[in-house]
Amino acid sequence: MFACGPPELMSINRGATSAGANSSDLHLISRTKLGNYPHCTMAKALFGLLFTCFYLEAMTASFKGEGGEYHPGFLTPEMSKYNDDDCLEPCSLDVAVLIDVSRSMDSKERDQLTDIFNKIVDKLRVSSNGSHMALITFGSDAKSSFTFSDRNYHNADTIKAKAAEAISYVPKHDGTRTDLAEDLAVKDVFTRRGGDRPSFGNVMIILTDGKFWINETWDKRAEVDFDVTTGILKKRGVKIIVAGIGSELSSDDADENLEKVAGEDKDITKYDDFKDLSSKLNNIMRKVCPPINGQYTPWSSFSLCSKTCGEGHRTRTRTCTKPPPSTCGKDCIGADKETESCTENPVTDGRYADWSESECNAKCGGGTLTRTRGCTNPPPNICGRACIGPAKETITCNEEECPRCPVDLAFVFDSSDTIGVGALEDAKMLVKKMVKGLELGADESRVALVVFADKVEVKARFSENLSVKQFQDMVQNIKSIGSRTRIDKALVETKQVFKEGRDDVYKIAVVLTDGKQSEGPETKSLLGTSEPLRSAGVRVLAVAVGTQASKGRLRLMTDSMDDVKEDYEALEYFQQLSDKLNQNLCVFPRKLPYQGTEVCRDSRSVRCGKHGKNVPPFCETDYAAEICPKFCDLCNRLVSTELMFRKNRASWNVLVHVKRNFLNTVFLFKSIQGMTV
Repeated sequence: MFACGPPELMSINRGATSAGANSSDLHLISRTKLGNYPHCTMAKALFGLLFTCFYLEAMTASFKGEGGEYHPGFLTPEMSKYNDDDCLEPCSLDVAVLIDVSRSMDSKERDQLTDIFNKIVDKLRVSSNGSHMALITFGSDAKSSFTFSDRNYHNADTIKAKAAEAISYVPKHDGTRTDLAEDLAVKDVFTRRGGDRPSFGNVMIILTDGKFWINETWDKRAEVDFDVTTGILKKRGVKIIVAGIGSELSSDDADENLEKVAGEDKDITKYDDFKDLSSKLNNIMRKVCPPINGQYTPWSSFSLCSKTCGEGHRTRTRTCTKPPPSTCGKDCIGADKETESCTENPVTDGRYADWSESECNAKCGGGTLTRTRGCTNPPPNICGRACIGPAKETITCNEEECPRCPVDLAFVFDSSDTIGVGALEDAKMLVKKMVKGLELGADESRVALVVFADKVEVKARFSENLSVKQFQDMVQNIKSIGSRTRIDKALVETKQVFKEGRDDVYKIAVVLTDGKQSEGPETKSLLGTSEPLRSAGVRVLAVAVGTQASKGRLRLMTDSMDDVKEDYEALEYFQQLSDKLNQNLCVFPRKLPYQGTEVCRDSRSVRCGKHGKNVPPFCETDYAAEICPKFCDLCNRLVSTELMFRKNRASWNVLVHVKRNFLNTVFLFKSIQGMTV
């Protein structure tokens, strides 16, 4: 502190620096004549100011008594209030307050006690994630107003309102049953059921203006042993703080009485009256949230060297956060940053390896390919320069114009009554849009039109070489031609239409229907009637038309579910197929195999007669063929499918037994009258 003066003063200086000066030290400093030491001339000007600072600090520390009370002496009452709240910071705890509301307390004292409790609530900053509170009032009896687990009381305003009501209650009998209050705290508050949180500190504050006593005139309940209750609370980590208020607690026997209440730690502070307690409430709060000295975190790793090459420096840091100082705790001791020298490796500049190229993403019409190279021949070290130039570039490729690939395209149009007028018009509009962009002609794309209901009509064949306008007009004139729907007959006829198809062009049949066939003894499976068409190299696209369309049945006509589309999806999907064909230089895409196992493909279709309104849907044509692929799609492996038929006079029992790795499902359909196979 000082760099001059006699030896005794120098020793005080060193002690003051490390541990703080005391009053006797300061008196010695004041008596020392610095003028007798010529080299102290520079210090004399600072002495007055420094003396004042050390003197006030020493007096403050010297005259603070137990519990934070100031003894009479050099400090005036105004000085004792200096920075009273400076060291108070909120901490998150589980705090129970036990309040004496015995009959001896008048209304003014109850109001003061309510105000004190409200200040405690404000200082704890109660919230759902912060401090929680519990309240027990006691007099001739003890009552728990709320515990930590009551979520309604994780709010300061709600707590204050309930506390005001509880404190204002005047018991009918005399007595101060502090023992019952502590017993309630043990049983109902500092428990898991009471909401006590293991990761939060526990504090119990007892505010009482009288000694514990039992009015044996009327109260025959036995005393609860304080040693037992306080011992249990201590084992649960509860800090007990007792505030004794008023002149009744000034006697020696009152001290003994309060010590029983406080337990082994005997944390007791007396106050003259409620006003005295209110003015010194921070003394209690400092015990609730005691000072925490700061501690450093472990050192961080060293930073990178400040220079990539040659000698530089690097640093490491730590922070005063484990924990940080709070409520007037001491700051961390020592530096929070260290620096040391460092040297890096010699220079190695990077060089690129050879280019590698991806394939062009288009065979015609202008595509792109990407060339990449790595900076690995050699890679640069930390001191070397990175490779010069780009590591990746994109260039154009196959810019020649794509040919327009001709197709033989047949539209198979459901014009039965089941489609509905609106859906029929939508389907016609879709077909006209699909052919709008085609080049039609003998050496270009060609179109055919098949219309069906209960009968099939071929409206146009490939050999007619219709123009776009002629074909669109023909489509526009399509009318409903029947009430029944025979998709199977249309598929058979379409196979005949494609006999005029060219071997060197792609073949597509677009079937526009709802997929629901009319039942009858001559009706055939969609799976079976579409197979010859698909086997002839024709790709079947099934377009769902109408609100009642069954995509599951439409799936029976196609090689994959991808070729089953709603009407609003079909135009874009058809254009994508055309673009892929063009970009593939008119090379036919590989025909996809049917996406079902052999056991599914060989399933027999089942037909049922109509017997009543409640005929189940599985009695329709193609039921077995439709349900089987669904199971194939869902299962990893279909082990076996068995169709077992047993005739019992006029009844058929059908058992479809499906065995899988993780599923064993049995469908048993009984008493289906008139079933034919």
